Amino acid sequence: MPAELIDDIVSHLKHVSLFRSLPDSEIIEIAGMFRTLRVEENETIYRQGDDPDYFYLVYSGEVELVVLPEDEDDEVIIDGIKHTDDFFGEFEIQKDALRYYTARSTTPCVLLVIPADEFLDLIESSESIETHIILADQAYLPRYRKRLQKWLEPKEDVALVMGKHWSWLLFRGTPAFIIGLILLGTSGWLYWWVIPLPWYVVILPVVVLCALVWAYLILDFSDDIYAVTNQRVIAAERLALVNDQRIEAPLHLIRAIQVKQTFIEKALNYGDVTIQTFTGAIVFRDVASPNAIIDFIREQQERAISQRKIDDTETLQRRVRQGIGWDEPMPEAAATAAAGEAEEDDEFFDEPYLPRRSFLSILADFLPRFREERAGEVIMRKHWLVLVWDLGISIVGFPTLFIVSALPFFGIGAEIIRLICGLTAILGAALLGWTWFQYEDWRNDIYSISSSKVVDSERSPLGLNSQQRVAPIDSILNVKYSRPNLLANLFNYGTITIQTGGDTGELTFLWVRDPVSMQQLIFRYMQEHRVREEKQRQLQMGDDIVKWLRAYTDVAKIENPTHIVNPLDNDNPENNPTG
Repeated sequence: MPAELIDDIVSHLKHVSLFRSLPDSEIIEIAGMFRTLRVEENETIYRQGDDPDYFYLVYSGEVELVVLPEDEDDEVIIDGIKHTDDFFGEFEIQKDALRYYTARSTTPCVLLVIPADEFLDLIESSESIETHIILADQAYLPRYRKRLQKWLEPKEDVALVMGKHWSWLLFRGTPAFIIGLILLGTSGWLYWWVIPLPWYVVILPVVVLCALVWAYLILDFSDDIYAVTNQRVIAAERLALVNDQRIEAPLHLIRAIQVKQTFIEKALNYGDVTIQTFTGAIVFRDVASPNAIIDFIREQQERAISQRKIDDTETLQRRVRQGIGWDEPMPEAAATAAAGEAEEDDEFFDEPYLPRRSFLSILADFLPRFREERAGEVIMRKHWLVLVWDLGISIVGFPTLFIVSALPFFGIGAEIIRLICGLTAILGAALLGWTWFQYEDWRNDIYSISSSKVVDSERSPLGLNSQQRVAPIDSILNVKYSRPNLLANLFNYGTITIQTGGDTGELTFLWVRDPVSMQQLIFRYMQEHRVREEKQRQLQMGDDIVKWLRAYTDVAKIENPTHIVNPLDNDNPENNPTG
């Protein structure tokens, strides 16, 4: 292999999490182990069920990993996309299993490969590589993949996913086990010497209690997951139906990463990874190999920054070439048509719905609306359980008044009947007013999410109090949700906390339905807004450069009209390399 290629491979390996922590001498040695493999677009690299023959590293191009269905009519499942400096194929080699995926190229690719036996020798010879491989392989575990899949955005790929280290369960379960033995011994002593009751009355409750404690710990241990994707970091902690919380942050918001370990944690190679962002900290608690996790996060963060620079450069070059006439701009007719379609769509959503209305449709205006969608805006109110709680007095009061109003039919005297009827009328009117007030108070508290802003609006009936807080979508720094108890998990409601960088401060959407999907919607709008802003910035920069080039040409003509290379002259071979 030529020395220039070896040097280029070394520069690639220094950005790959598997190798970045190794000394240069080892990286150079590993670079010499690779062979190059060129693959055309839409070419199958290996098939699901094949024997694992190579470890693959993407040198350039893009590869997708798919799970082929058993039935040909079923849809192919795309389970991952590998870009430059991503690796794949290591999972089956280490597990000595058949290929779990089919790998195929989506663009022309150059792959770096190592034969399976040599790759196994490499893992055995390097503890660092083995640690990173073990971490990376967890992303293939079904119990993690299934839960993460519903959170991922299009073209978002999982680089790392993990749960808590086994020592977490050991250190919390051991005290429970010891206390259980003490209680079991005490209950046995009471059973034999003190309490003349059957054993299942004295001993069985202690056994059941210990089992419940261990079941609680196991659930808590298995339900917490932490993930790193090519777009964000995610910390999801839950306990079955008791608690559910997920905090995440885009990669570009990460400021620093720290590892916290005690002496015992260092000996067992686990600890807390604290990811400092502009909105606070996200903590991966009690995770294995925390220093290797930092390598994975840094790798994804560097790639995101590098890709943004590449996209910026390409967009700028394209804009400049269009501005000076080397490339054709977007046809005006097509741009007008696209704008027209957008306007038609906006008109379709913005026009009020005014057909002939039935009695039922008019009645529906007075019924509770927990969620509405119109013109790209999602409007939410608090969960229906909150409304039921607010109307609790009415729910109990009206049946009670109905029962009381029926008392005259049981032969009660006329004076008492008049008193009961009068009180019933007064209380009924008061209860009706209370019901209206509580319902209007619930209906007027509105949370809305759109592509440009989020709004927290609270307004009391009769105009007694009104408050509205608005945060532009570009001021949002982080969004987190929590489902704090069993009831919230059973009925799928919770609280969304939106942290902003402006004067608005922190917005809280209390007790809204399906907080997970609402969090994802806000993140999607944030991402779309960043893309729009970035494109607008790039277009403006391109326009500025074109204006500068035109001004330079005009000035140069005045200073030296006899000899000038016009950057806008397509006929000049110095300008147009395509001829």
